[in-house]
Amino acid sequence: MTVDLPTGGEGPYLLDANTLVALLDPQHCQHRAVQRWFVREAQPRGWATCPSVERVALAVMTHPDYPGRLELRDAALQLSRLRSSSRSGHAFWSQEVDLLSFPPLVLWDQVPAVGALADLELLELAHRRGGVLVTLGRRLVLNALRGPSRLRHWQPLEPLLAARPKPNQNPPKGLGVPDCLPRGPSPDVCALGLRRLSRLPADLGSGADFGAGGQQAALAQEPCR
Repeated sequence: MTVDLPTGGEGPYLLDANTLVALLDPQHCQHRAVQRWFVREAQPRGWATCPSVERVALAVMTHPDYPGRLELRDAALQLSRLRSSSRSGHAFWSQEVDLLSFPPLVLWDQVPAVGALADLELLELAHRRGGVLVTLGRRLVLNALRGPSRLRHWQPLEPLLAARPKPNQNPPKGLGVPDCLPRGPSPDVCALGLRRLSRLPADLGSGADFGAGGQQAALAQEPCR
């Protein structure tokens, strides 16, 4: 199911792993755009993470094939500082969604692959918390969950990032990502894109698609298209 731009719910934004990595990594080709959105929209409204999103974001940023790979300690410290910033507005949501509950929550014949289950878990979590799942580079199977439509609980970031700001337009001083995180490079310097990981961390399984909670993509040194 494809939509132009859902209006979204009224609660906090639940970031998927792709969005979190783009926010934390100043060399990501969409870092500055995501950062501006984060300052303008997510911090005033509130934002959230959950165990699977944080675990996968850390796994991607510490993966041996990740350009500028961080040690786990350093990646965890960056995430911790972002969460604890005085202006952060962060909430940590436990992931209590059970897709195998009875009566069944999932319409199994609508699920294209096992990897889509991570998307559904996060979407259902946002629905139960009254929030909005924010995704970067993801398409969700919105009709695979029983009950009311989850459309207003999903917000793809691409339409919001498509309108490029004026050159050198940065977040206002004193707002947004804490000073411990470096600012992103200028757009003409950023030449990083997304590709599939050639090897996956052993503890994340060997499937081809993690879903929104665990992305199939990591950064590669190639033009961002």
